Amino acid sequence: MPPEAPYEYEDPPSPPRRRSPPPRPRPPPAGNNGNKNQPPSPRRIGTVDKGEENPRAAPSPKRSSGNPLIDIDALLEAHNALRMISGAPNLTWSDDLAKASQGWADKCIFEHSRSRTNGENLAALSGTRNSAQVASSVGMWTGEVCYYNFDRPGFDSLTGHYTQVVWKGTQQIGCGYRYCEDGLDSFSSRESGILVCQYYPPGNWNTPAYFRQNVQKPNPMPDCTPQWPFAFGRRAVL
Repeated sequence: MPPEAPYEYEDPPSPPRRRSPPPRPRPPPAGNNGNKNQPPSPRRIGTVDKGEENPRAAPSPKRSSGNPLIDIDALLEAHNALRMISGAPNLTWSDDLAKASQGWADKCIFEHSRSRTNGENLAALSGTRNSAQVASSVGMWTGEVCYYNFDRPGFDSLTGHYTQVVWKGTQQIGCGYRYCEDGLDSFSSRESGILVCQYYPPGNWNTPAYFRQNVQKPNPMPDCTPQWPFAFGRRAVL
């Protein structure tokens, strides 16, 4: 079992962070076999399919969510790098999901919003005031891959953030971040930040068949050599 309040160390050490428990798993949707409206094949950000014109064209201007601490491309890459080796199509950015995520982050509450239509991951970050640190915190969620039992697919509170990140049927993501100088309700009275990412369609439909279909073992599998504390979390997004 990982520690209650895991830390990640870098050179220099990164600030302490904490994941929220993932939302409770959802029952499977009635009459949906999970095979309809599949998004396109995975493609890493910045690549060009064979046959596309002008592969050396200048990159598009950097997108902005309106929040300087939200780097859209970095957050997409942090998710899609693991999805690409897990047989899941790339996520795309949704301004609507980002607006909903930012609205919840602005409340400075370390609890799930209980959205009825979207999946959601939360992370509390201490002392995080730049976009690179915010995006790297996705490694706390993807690092849970090292605890997921692919031989017994299903929801577990220890790995629910990871399974939402790589859920094959999810197509869109939007995130928001707020630095709360007075702390986070239900977490700490000290200065803390909160990252909220919402996903559509939501993942974690709670039957083994849905997990088997939507959560596939990465190839190659990220390095899960145990290191203290939770140091492999970032490796999963590289």
